[in-house]
Amino acid sequence: MSSGSNSRVREFEEYVDYARDMLIQRSPKKIKLFNHYLNIMREEGNEDHWIYKGKYVCRLHRSPYGGSWCGYVGVPLGHPIYEIDYNYIEDMYPDLNVHGGLTYSDFRHEWAKDNIWFVGFDTAHAFDINLMNLSFMYMYKDMTYKDKIWVTNETNALAKQLMDIEENRKIKKK
Repeated sequence: MSSGSNSRVREFEEYVDYARDMLIQRSPKKIKLFNHYLNIMREEGNEDHWIYKGKYVCRLHRSPYGGSWCGYVGVPLGHPIYEIDYNYIEDMYPDLNVHGGLTYSDFRHEWAKDNIWFVGFDTAHAFDINLMNLSFMYMYKDMTYKDKIWVTNETNALAKQLMDIEENRKIKKK
């Protein structure tokens, strides 16, 4: 494990302590639920990566604040969205569809040595379960936890859409 990974794990564990204390104060009945999701998160780990169809670097990263997953796809120099801010990508490609919309775009040199431009999404939206928002579950009955398998599939779907864009094909609806 790299020193960066170690610091993220420490950050996550510090957040866990903080969130648990806050939950005990606000909603002590939810502590069982908190521990349930915390155990799932620990079993899943905090990161993963793969190459989609031999072309795009894909990464999963767990946010140290709340434990929600983020999914990223790296595109090479020459891709139509290369160095485009995520706020404009969806305007350029309105059929692009990813959970909660794109929420990230930048270089991540610690992930890829080449000039790879990463775009990504997170699972920390109103109806996504994470350690930060468990006390609100009584208000939102339809909240779901987006597990590692779900986020992997969503990241692959984003990579497929980005491949369609690069190859000038119409983006297929999910």
